[in-house]
Formats: sequence, structure tokens, C-alpha cells
Amino acid sequence: MQTREQQWWRGAVAYQVYVPSFADSIGDGVGDLDGVSERLDALVWLGVDVIWLSPIFESPMRDGGYDISNYHDLNPMFGDLAALDRLIEAAHELNIRVLLDWVPNHTSTDHPWFVESASSTTNTKRDWYVWVDEAGDAPPNNWQSCFAAVGSAWSRHPITGAWYLHSFLREQADLNWDNPAVVAAAHDVMRFWLDRGIDGFRIDVVHNLGKDPDLADNPSIIVRPTPETAGRRLDEDHWPNLWHKIAGIRSVLDEYPGTIAVGESYVLDAGRLAEYTRPGRLHLAHDFTLTELDWDATAFVAAIDASNRAVGENGWPAWILSSHDHGRLATRWTTTGALAPPGTGVADTGRAEAALTLLLLMRGTPFLFQGEELALPDATGGANLDVDGRSRSRAPLPWTNETNAGFTAGTPWMAVPETARALNRQHQRTNPDSTLRFIRDLIALRRDHRALRDGSQQISVDDGVLHLDRRHGEQHIVVSINMSLEPRTIDPISTPLLTRGTATAGGRVCLDPNGIVVTVA
Repeated sequence: MQTREQQWWRGAVAYQVYVPSFADSIGDGVGDLDGVSERLDALVWLGVDVIWLSPIFESPMRDGGYDISNYHDLNPMFGDLAALDRLIEAAHELNIRVLLDWVPNHTSTDHPWFVESASSTTNTKRDWYVWVDEAGDAPPNNWQSCFAAVGSAWSRHPITGAWYLHSFLREQADLNWDNPAVVAAAHDVMRFWLDRGIDGFRIDVVHNLGKDPDLADNPSIIVRPTPETAGRRLDEDHWPNLWHKIAGIRSVLDEYPGTIAVGESYVLDAGRLAEYTRPGRLHLAHDFTLTELDWDATAFVAAIDASNRAVGENGWPAWILSSHDHGRLATRWTTTGALAPPGTGVADTGRAEAALTLLLLMRGTPFLFQGEELALPDATGGANLDVDGRSRSRAPLPWTNETNAGFTAGTPWMAVPETARALNRQHQRTNPDSTLRFIRDLIALRRDHRALRDGSQQISVDDGVLHLDRRHGEQHIVVSINMSLEPRTIDPISTPLLTRGTATAGGRVCLDPNGIVVTVA
């Protein structure tokens, strides 16, 4: 059991750094670790407590680095081990912790482990991956890749003619976590990086480590509404054999007091998700529920309340509203508040600010995706936009209004949209009314008020206005956000601490659509 001091993550603000698009230090057009080190001051100014780095391991980059070919070294495009050491040291000096994105479910088919495993049916690493040798001409079962365009989750390997499992691309082979040798090797990977001083891991698709040992057909295929998650095999996730694997991961982290694991488990059922953070399991598990919702206060309240009830008084949610896999908040919804198909949302800075207010001030640990503090829109054109179906949120960050927005002195790997360049950080930092300054104020408000960091929470909705009632001891703070499409008038509890999109008349506060007021009772 961690001490309260070691549970630093409960009051932290986490920030996802998508390394290729954060900052380029050498002018080759790709963001790198030294670029992150050089820009840490911007994150300190914002108020960030911990950064999560997108995958930086050796990789052929067929899936943005989530196809790892060497767990013990870095992709040279991002820098070497010395660059990571410099970043960790610099971050720690600034009281910022560092999490690595770890992918234990699968490796690249270029990984030496898979090359050995695929070489013959008698190789000592044969059982390190999920193989079916006697399946005939058809795939062993009806399991589907998480990427709809791939189809079956099984491919036949030309050397032995056997079928191997790949939950994602054909070049991403699933490891066999029922093999103790694989588990031991994975734990050694963790220790390798923990020994270098990192503060923990964001664990990719952790739910997939447990699989049906009988490899039976799924009775159904549940298709999600987003292209990148179509075909998700919910029936194949969360097998009972998952929990002892997660407990083993936790046991390694417990060897390094104060380190944490954050699970990426795309679970939209609050009760199921809460199982990941029961005692002896993960510290946090990303809750993606809100990414799937229309802009509707009643729906948001129901989802947030369900999550907090499921984790209980001693549990802790980890909220995520956007990421490298999701469209940006400023263009997430249509003018009516409905979820927009990718690349079709209407830019609405006020709605993005309202969503971020909720993210930063409700109970739980917020994970802020880089660029959301600028209210950046989705990229809708330019070079390399179609490199990945999810690339609309992955365009380089605009730091200045200079050529390539100050991201690189060279040619960026993906074009910086002109709409984003106009929202550059340098300009917003000097503009007191900017989204950047507003988000900084929200983070400072959270830092300065215990009730907003780890207090209790009651949540309600009244005529389209969402209310958060946060308490700790004698401290009592109310956050009100107008999620309706019309102005709403409320009676404030006392003098507001923070407002956005409001007017006061006759002692009452009129909230514009997306208007915000935070008061102390």
C-alpha cells in the first residue's frame, strides 16, 4: 500500500507529450527528446506535474511507435539513452515526473523475439507468441483486428505455415502472457527503465494481456463508432487470467516506491473499468467514456457519477478527453453538440474551454493532451495527414508564428495547419484572454484548493447546467458549466473565483452557452 505522499498522482495534472510533434531540436522535422527537455519551462509555467511520453522505443513506426522492435533501446529519431537521461534529470529538477508508454501486449514482427519464434515450431521462443499450428486454410477463429481495415486478427506465417495472432496490424504480433518466460522478460523490461529513473508507465491495451485460453469464437463482434476502434472484441477482453498478470506488474512497481502504472483499457462500462484499480492492481486506468458522448450535460453527469460510484471512496478515476487517438476538443462536436465524424466538427473554442474546465476540476487525475491548452482544432489538410487515420490530432505544436510555427527549422514530418499556427503558444502566453492563460488559471485553482485536488464530489445537472460540488474539510467549491445551447441564469453561492463567458445582473450570474463560474461557498 502506498503512503499518502507516494500517492502524488491523486492531485497531479498529467500532460501527454506526443514526441514526434512536440518540438524538434535538430531541424530534421521530427520532434525529439531534447526538444522536450528544451521546452519543459513551458510545462512548468502551465502547472504540469507529470508528463507521459508517447512510445520512444526502437520501432519501424508502422503504428506510430506502438510496434516495438527493441524494448531496451530508443528509436534514434527521438534521441539516445543519454537524451532520455537528460530529460528525466531536467524534469525531476523541475518537480515534473516522467511516464513511458509501454506496449506489453504485442511487439513488431521485426522484434528478435518474434523472428526467433517464427523460425520453426521447435524454437525455444515459439511459445512466446500466440500460434496455432493446425488450423487449416481458415483462421483459427472469428477474432477481428482492432483496426477494421485489417480484418481477421490472424495471419499465416510463410516459414512454418502456422497462424499467429495480431490484435492490431499484421506486423504487430501478440505476446503470450500465459508463458512465464514472457512475463519474466516483461518484468525485466520494466526494471530496466525504472532503474533509469522513470516514474512509471502508461500501459497500452492492458486489457488484452488476458485472453481466452481456448481461443474460442466470439459470440459477437461489437463495432464502436470510431474508425480506429471498429471491430473491438469486447467478448475477448477481461478474461479472469488478466488479473494475476496485472498483479505481477504491480508487484514490480512496488519495488520502486512512488512509481505508478496507468492502464489504457478502452472500457466504457464503469464497473468493469473499476476492476483495474482494485487493491494490488493498477494505480490508475484511463476512463474514455466522455470521448464517446455528445455535448450533453445529462449524459456527462451520468457517466461521471457512474465512474465515481464504481471506483468508490478510496478509488480514483483517470480522466481523458482527447489523445493521439482522438479528435481534438475544439472540433469534437457539431454546432448542435452531437459528436462529429472525424474532420467535420465545427471549431468552438468556448466549448473546448468548458470541457477542459470539467476535466481539470472534477474528481480524478486529468490527462491533458498536448495542444488542448491552446484549443487547437483537428488538422484537416496538409502533408502526411493520411499517414494514420487518427493523425488529425497529431500535427506539430505551434510555438510561434514563424515558419513551421517554431516547431522545427527543417521540413516538418506533418504540416502545421495555418489555423493552428494562429493559435501559437507565444501569442497566447501574452494574451490575458487566451485559452492558454485560462487553462493555466484553472490548473492554479486546482493546485491552490484541496477540495479541487482530492475532495469529495457531488455532481448534478439543472436545465443544461452541470454543477460540481467539491468539498474537503471546511472548504467548499462549486463549479457550474452551461452545457446547453442557450444562456442560463443561476444564483451564485458567493463571489466567483473564476468566470468565463458570464455577465452579472441583479446579483445573479448569466452564463452564455459554454459559460463557466467557479465559486467558494
